[in-house]
Amino acid sequence: MKKKIFLTSLLVYSLFLLWHMFLGPYRVSLSNYRYNLIPFKTIYLYLKGANKIGFFYFTINIIGNIGMFFPIGFLFFYLEKNLSLIKIITSSLIFITFLEFLQLTFKVGIFDIDDIILNTFGITLGFIFMKGHTYEKF
Repeated sequence: MKKKIFLTSLLVYSLFLLWHMFLGPYRVSLSNYRYNLIPFKTIYLYLKGANKIGFFYFTINIIGNIGMFFPIGFLFFYLEKNLSLIKIITSSLIFITFLEFLQLTFKVGIFDIDDIILNTFGITLGFIFMKGHTYEKF
């Protein structure tokens, strides 16, 4: 029963995450393609200007990009408990890059290499967290 609740929660969360990325109330159709291909450019700007832009925006953009994908690491763990760190990072990179590419294609977000880095880090942390706990608890 706990396993069903756990999986149902992950499914609901995954659907919420997709809605958030593509249909959320602040998502507007962009008139052109927007992207950042310079690694750590956005991260650096937010870290450098954290005191100017405020803790809220810093949290949303840096911590939020990590935290929103943390639970997806649980899902990866459920699907394959014995992934190596390299495989979890590679799988995460592919998954996140695909989602970012969809945002670019549908012009509902910015394709940002920093989002890929932060989201991948979040998934990896979630996977490591699950690996550090016994799966039988769920």
